[in-house]
Amino acid sequence: MLVAAIHHIADIRLHHVDELTTDLDDGPEALEQLVQAIRSAMAGPAFQAAIELWVAARTDRLLRAALLPVEKRLDSALRTLFHHHAGIPDPGAASTAFESLMALVRGLELTRIMRTDQSLADQIVEDWLTTVARLRRG
Repeated sequence: MLVAAIHHIADIRLHHVDELTTDLDDGPEALEQLVQAIRSAMAGPAFQAAIELWVAARTDRLLRAALLPVEKRLDSALRTLFHHHAGIPDPGAASTAFESLMALVRGLELTRIMRTDQSLADQIVEDWLTTVARLRRG
């Protein structure tokens, strides 16, 4: 039953990203729209439940074994979307940008619990976008 719940939570997050990126093209706004979609998927109750499972998996080998394939599937889907729409030609730079984005949005969601003003989080994402925009092609 727990494994089914884990899959359900990941499916909710993937469905949310799919809904937000259905009409995404490769234009200049694609990266920002994609980041907002990923940020949205890495927020709220489904993500909070996933975080709680991650913490529990730290000391529970069976839970970790059940969680890893699901998280890898989610990571792969997000990574594919990112590489397709980010417009970063260098694979190494694109991989680093993706990993930094995932760490950033996960951390922002964790700290959101204790923050009442989201403007700093929004500014941090804007700074990331400005930095990563330098890596994009033409």
